Amino acid sequence: MKVFGRRCLLSAGFLGMLSSMALPVSAALDFHPLYGFSLSYSDNATLAPRDEKDDWIFNAYLGAELAYKTSELTSKAVATVSRESYLDDTFDAETYANLETSAAWTIVEDRIVLEVQDIFSQKPVRSIDVQTPDNSQNVNAFSIGPAFTIPAGDRQQVTIQPVYQNYYFEKSNFGSQRYLLYSMLQHKLTPTRELSLHADIGKVDYYLEDPDTGISPDFDVQKVYAGFTSEQRLSKYTIHFGGVNIDRKAFLDQKGLYGSFVWTGGFTESSDLIVKLASDLTDNGTGLLDIVTRLDEGAVIGSASNIDSAEQIAADVMRNSQLRVLYRRHSSILISDFWFSLHKLNYKVLPLDRDVGELGARFDYKMNPRMTAQLHARFRKTNERNEGSDYNRYVYGTGLRYSLSRDYSLGFDLYRNEKSSNNKNSEYVENKAVIRFIYTR
Repeated sequence: MKVFGRRCLLSAGFLGMLSSMALPVSAALDFHPLYGFSLSYSDNATLAPRDEKDDWIFNAYLGAELAYKTSELTSKAVATVSRESYLDDTFDAETYANLETSAAWTIVEDRIVLEVQDIFSQKPVRSIDVQTPDNSQNVNAFSIGPAFTIPAGDRQQVTIQPVYQNYYFEKSNFGSQRYLLYSMLQHKLTPTRELSLHADIGKVDYYLEDPDTGISPDFDVQKVYAGFTSEQRLSKYTIHFGGVNIDRKAFLDQKGLYGSFVWTGGFTESSDLIVKLASDLTDNGTGLLDIVTRLDEGAVIGSASNIDSAEQIAADVMRNSQLRVLYRRHSSILISDFWFSLHKLNYKVLPLDRDVGELGARFDYKMNPRMTAQLHARFRKTNERNEGSDYNRYVYGTGLRYSLSRDYSLGFDLYRNEKSSNNKNSEYVENKAVIRFIYTR
C-alpha cells in the first residue's frame, strides 16, 4: 500500500492550490484535530472457520477535520492516518490513510464555479470474503470540472458542466478515466418546487486491456431524464426518471430505464428520516464519490475491519437497484439510529449477481455528563445467485465512553462478529474487546 501517500499528497496539494487563490486574512477557518490509540483482543483474528488464531491488535491514529469558507471559496477536508499492528504477527503491520476533500471556487459569481472532489479510502478486493488486511486495497476517486450557469428567463437557467474523473484501485487493476458532460435545464414552478431536464453523456476508458486479444471494457454512456424537486419546512424530496444507453466496445450494448426517489426530512424537530429508492445501469466507478468519511470516536477510520461492501469491484456494467431507509431520533440523553436496505446487483457479463439485505440499530444513551453507553446490532444477508451461496452476517455489541475532560476520552467495546453460510468453509465466529484513548476538539 505504498502509493497512498503520493495520491493523498497530490489531492491535498491540488486543493491547497485552490485555497491559496482566495485566502483573505479574514478567512473563516474551522479546524478540529483528532489523535489516539486503541488496543484490542480478538479470539479469531483471521476470521477462520476452524483453527482460530487469537491476537492483540494495536492501532495508533491521527486525523483532522478542516472547513474553510470565504465569499469565493468553500472547501472541506477530513483526513485520518492509522497504523495497525498485530502483536503476534498474524498479519503484517499496515498503514491506512483516508482522505475526503472537496472544494468549490466561484470564478464568476452566479456564473462559473470550479468543483473539485477527491476521496481516498480502502475497499475489499473480494467483497464476499472475510474482511481482513490481506483482503484490503487502496481506492482513490478524483473529480474536477467547471459548472457554467446561464440564465434563460426569470424562472429558468441552464447549467453545463464538463467533468474529468480518475479512478484508481490498488490491486483490482480496474482503474479508469472518465470524460463527462452534464447539462441541465431548471424551471422554478414556485419558490419551493422545481422541474428539471437533464442530458448527460460520457466516455469511460479503463486502464485494463487483455494483452492477447486487445479486448477492453471501455464504454460510452448517454442518459436523458426529467426531475422534480419539492421542499417543505421539515422535508425535501427529489424524483428522477428517464433512460440510459451504454455502448460497449467489446460486449453487448445495454439500455434501460433510470429512476430515483430521495426523501429527506423528519416528522418532528428531533427526528430525521432518509429514504432512497433507485435503479440504474452503471459500473463501480459512479458510486465511489459517494463514500462518506466520518471523524467518529467510535470507529477507527482506515482499519480493514471497517470495510463492508455490497458491490464487487469489477470492469463490468450492472443493473444496480437499491432501497435504503435510515431513521434517527435524538434527544439530550438518547440518540437512536435504525436502518434498513435492500440491494440487487445484476452484472451483465461476469457471474457476480447478488442480493444483499441489511437491518440494523444503534443506541447512544447519556448516563451522566461524562458517561455514555452504546448498544448496536446489525444483520446482513447476502445471496450470490450465480454460485448458489447464501451468507448471513451478525455483528452486535456494547460499549462505554467516558469523558476525562472536554477534549480527552476513554472508550471500551465488546462485540461479536459472526458469519453463517451454506458453505461451511466460509463460516466464522469472532469475539473482540477494544479499549481506546481519544483526543478530539
